[in-house]
Amino acid sequence: MPHAEFYPVDLECSTTLRGALSDCDGLINLLRPDGTGRTLSIVRNVLAALPSHAQAVIHASSIDVYGNAGARLVTENSPVAPPTPYAQEHLAIEAEVARAPAPVTILRLGAVFGTGGKNLLRMAHQVASEPTAKLALRRALNGRRRFHLVSAEFVATAIIQLATRQVELPKLVLLTEDTDENNFFAFVQSRFAAAFGRKIPPVGFAPPWMLATAGMLLGRSVVDPRRRFSNARAADVGLKAPRPFSESVDRYAASLAGDLKRGAS
Repeated sequence: MPHAEFYPVDLECSTTLRGALSDCDGLINLLRPDGTGRTLSIVRNVLAALPSHAQAVIHASSIDVYGNAGARLVTENSPVAPPTPYAQEHLAIEAEVARAPAPVTILRLGAVFGTGGKNLLRMAHQVASEPTAKLALRRALNGRRRFHLVSAEFVATAIIQLATRQVELPKLVLLTEDTDENNFFAFVQSRFAAAFGRKIPPVGFAPPWMLATAGMLLGRSVVDPRRRFSNARAADVGLKAPRPFSESVDRYAASLAGDLKRGAS
């Protein structure tokens, strides 16, 4: 980034927002909701302060808005059914952003992972401390459950491409790395194990119905573990991950392993 200016802004103060945004040509919104509605209110304030000469609004949303979509392959046109206040607020913010007085692109992101993130942190702790037998049991049960992961590097690259008009500005696009066959539990777990110097026995995978049954018994939302999210539109407009998915997983696993080992020393 050749030049950046930073402004401390009260996101709930219209006056300071208008001052901060007066010269901007576009808006990239990465604010994440918490299900209380507060973020929706903030986004309304920000959009109201957006100058009329703004040329684009890029908003980061979530695939969580699809809830338990029944289709094995989810696309941008699949029906949404947000099951939680968090997902419902995401959808409400999308509707608000869609009314902005500038061309809008909404990115529905998968589970973003990368340095500093919390996705997959639980898996890192498991691989670091659990007995091998328990890790093998997790592998057997979760098996080929799709993870719908997307690297933070891919998200950042896509936003830059959209913001600088390197690619067409779609109104709505799914951004995951589900097209990669390795975007599933057992593969990611094995790469994390390698980063921690461990090896998990290559046990077989339980049938998908067993995972669904376990989810129901634990009172968790049941989603088809084989469900995928389409990347067709992302590919059509030229959005492509900057490195292979497996390499991104290995880099993140190595980073987490280093963090946990330093924390234990």
